[in-house]
Amino acid sequence: MRRLVTLALTLSLSVGALGGTSGAVVTGYSGACKGYARQVLRGAVVLEQVALRTFRIEAKPPKNVEVGGIASIPVVVTRPAEQDPLGQGVPTDDVDPEPAVGINVGVGLLIGDVFFPGFAVTNGAGKATIKIKIENYAKPGRADASFYAWKTQADTPCLRLDENGYRFYEKFFSVKR
Repeated sequence: MRRLVTLALTLSLSVGALGGTSGAVVTGYSGACKGYARQVLRGAVVLEQVALRTFRIEAKPPKNVEVGGIASIPVVVTRPAEQDPLGQGVPTDDVDPEPAVGINVGVGLLIGDVFFPGFAVTNGAGKATIKIKIENYAKPGRADASFYAWKTQADTPCLRLDENGYRFYEKFFSVKR
């Protein structure tokens, strides 16, 4: 029930049904947010966070990566995800994906016992290229890759609405000396 109420609040907030112009003034809020705004001003943490798994991440492994070189990883982020966006066990229907524009995409590469992070933002076609320098202290071997895409759609004193997506590739590519 709480998730349904949260989803209804999220949808009404995203279309502008709840008012409010300033996080510092309690009188700027109406309805459900007014009580939350009072608690925020008193220092209580009352932020409700809703995370929807709506992004699908597809990445292609780089070729011929050497220790000391740069791994260029092309990534495409689209909507909807191939998973259950609300975490309720109801997967999304198979529809044509649309590019996700302006999405933050991060990757963590694990090569042996060394971790390398990378980051990019998608363009108008939902594509990004993440470039990561493979430092000289990395040993040759297989690289596992964890991708995470995220964007905050709404951030108010009452509610934070995030969209995200996750993808893991085991033995994504090889690093050679």
